[in-house]
Amino acid sequence: MKELIKKQNKVFISWLKSYVIVLIIPIIIGTLLYVQSVKIINEEVNKVHQASLVQVKTLVDSSLVEIKRISTALSLDKRVEGLMYKKSAFTPDNIYSLYELQNYMNSLKLANSNIAGIYIYFKDSDYILSNSKRVTSNDYDNMLRSDFGIGTAQWFELIHSTITDNYRIIRVDNGSGQILSKIVYIRSVPGIDFKSPKATIAILIDEKRLGNVLRDAQWTSSTTIEIIDERNEFISSGGMENLPDFMLYNYLKGVNAIFNEQYNSEKVTVTHVQSAVNNWEYVSVIPTKIFMEKVQYIKWAINVYILVCLLVGLVIVFFIVRRNYKPLKNLTEIIGYSYNKHEDTD
Repeated sequence: MKELIKKQNKVFISWLKSYVIVLIIPIIIGTLLYVQSVKIINEEVNKVHQASLVQVKTLVDSSLVEIKRISTALSLDKRVEGLMYKKSAFTPDNIYSLYELQNYMNSLKLANSNIAGIYIYFKDSDYILSNSKRVTSNDYDNMLRSDFGIGTAQWFELIHSTITDNYRIIRVDNGSGQILSKIVYIRSVPGIDFKSPKATIAILIDEKRLGNVLRDAQWTSSTTIEIIDERNEFISSGGMENLPDFMLYNYLKGVNAIFNEQYNSEKVTVTHVQSAVNNWEYVSVIPTKIFMEKVQYIKWAINVYILVCLLVGLVIVFFIVRRNYKPLKNLTEIIGYSYNKHEDTD
């Protein structure tokens, strides 16, 4: 009889284990769903994030190409060629060429809203012609500080930094302690001596308009978008004053297009793409917690699902096992009663 009861208990435990195993299956499925959902959300958010940055790159790159086209047209203009070798006093024809050239430069600026100013430096006659004025060496400093935020020495260093064409990002103080970023396109005008050009074209890009393009692409106010050149000079949509190590140009060249880092004591996701026009890197930095909010919601939903499965499942398992076990228990009781009665008779 004891052996029978022992087997009865074993059957009960065996059934209980079987039903519990069945109960674990939806919990495992829920966990897998959570892991897969997090993976899919991360991938989709990163794709959208990267697509947004690529859109910024496309807009800015197209502006850079157009500015380069304008500089090419200017460098091939016969009036520029005629003026850049002029050393002595201007003739009436020269003055008229200056007037026509300035009007042409102004029309080019008005036709392109991304341009803040167009300047041509004539080396032999030592003056700068802009789309709005002609400046001699005596007034260089005032004009350059007003338009470019730099002094005469920095200006000459800038225009002599290349003998072909190049975009330069320069960081300047606006006079009140605030650092601004200026973008200047420099193009030397080829002449008889290619290594010693007699004229240099400088096109100043409207940094406010460019800043608006970067800010419009931000997902949230805590997102920042930067344009970084090979000298680690940069433009930032969020007022970033210094580049962290993970945003230095050489570091970006050696990492994946999307990676995670720590910045200002929080985890951030960094996305970067390279310009198709020059050596710039377009970089977006977004706090990971922003798009992890959706993941947290899914995590909460899965946890509720698992908890409900456990509570409801355990109740159901208990009643099913009890119902299936009851006939066996009754049979055991009958056999036990018959056995006891038989013993009493003996």
